Amino acid sequence: MKFWQHTKLLWLALLLGLGLRLALWGNIPRTGLISDEGEYLSAAAWLTEGRGFDWYQGYLWTRAPIYPLFVAAHHWLFGQSTSALYISQIILSLFQIMLVYFLTAGLSSHPGIRGTAALLTAIFLPLALYTQIALSETLYITLLLAGFLALNMIRGWTSSIADGLRPLSTRRSPFYFFSLTVLAGLLFGLATLTRSLTLGFLPSVVLWLLISNCLLYTSPSPRDGLLSRMPSSA
Repeated sequence: MKFWQHTKLLWLALLLGLGLRLALWGNIPRTGLISDEGEYLSAAAWLTEGRGFDWYQGYLWTRAPIYPLFVAAHHWLFGQSTSALYISQIILSLFQIMLVYFLTAGLSSHPGIRGTAALLTAIFLPLALYTQIALSETLYITLLLAGFLALNMIRGWTSSIADGLRPLSTRRSPFYFFSLTVLAGLLFGLATLTRSLTLGFLPSVVLWLLISNCLLYTSPSPRDGLLSRMPSSA
């Protein structure tokens, strides 16, 4: 019951988001393929046929590869219809609502703020529209949000360690930090292979992680000298 009380706005946002996306199903005004849909669908068809990334007359495909592979997997499993692709993208879009909710939870403990962020994500029309277009935005945004959530969990872990906010027995080991770092790197790597926009951002993430790690293990805790005892308490 307590869990429902704290997350009821999240469930409302998910229901609202699902309803909006279902209402848009088949109702997006189209006069043909939108933007780069033709390239992605054609590339996916070629990949399904086993031709690899060699494009028309031997031209090398230069777009980021993950989304064409994502579309090709749907073609291989479900045929050339885009319905299965759109369903998968709707699921990813609903997952985005959850990611925003938990990202906001790392910034505020107030359930109303978290719920409001989730509700705004649910009704944000571009996010709903992209689910029914064969473009990389839905997959890319999902990977980005998941990567940011991993970074936020790292930030919460390092802050609690450095400030001595929790008893030693309840703190996670440095392996937790390492696992989240690997997960964040994997997610941002996949995002970059979906759209190359993230490429210039990755060095700043690496720098932040290095600085966080160095500060964590070189600065003693002002409260109880916790950091100096981390190796023995892990």
